[in-house]
Amino acid sequence: MFEFPKTARLLRATHYTDVFRQPDLNLTYGPLRLRARKNRMAGARLGLVVTKKGTPKAFRCNRLKRLIRESFRHEASTLPSVDIVVQVFAQIDDDRLCSSLAQGFDRIRREIS
Repeated sequence: MFEFPKTARLLRATHYTDVFRQPDLNLTYGPLRLRARKNRMAGARLGLVVTKKGTPKAFRCNRLKRLIRESFRHEASTLPSVDIVVQVFAQIDDDRLCSSLAQGFDRIRREIS
């Protein structure tokens, strides 16, 4: 089982604001948006934004968050020191979410060093 410690999360509103205001990379895959910004920490950190408007059912919202965290945990050791905010603003199926996240993490690795 993989861990998701506090050091791997964006915990404060200011952390999210920094990424939203000045992203180094902004990627959109249909209803999924990834924003990444370099940080001065030891590793990558993840923030989640899953809107109720796009996913009105709580169980679906929780599943999307679980899948995003799981994908991040698998990729975190290979990612550079970046803050990543994953935003889901409409309905998306599990397979498309996972493939879009994999593409996004690959592009973050290539373009931010």
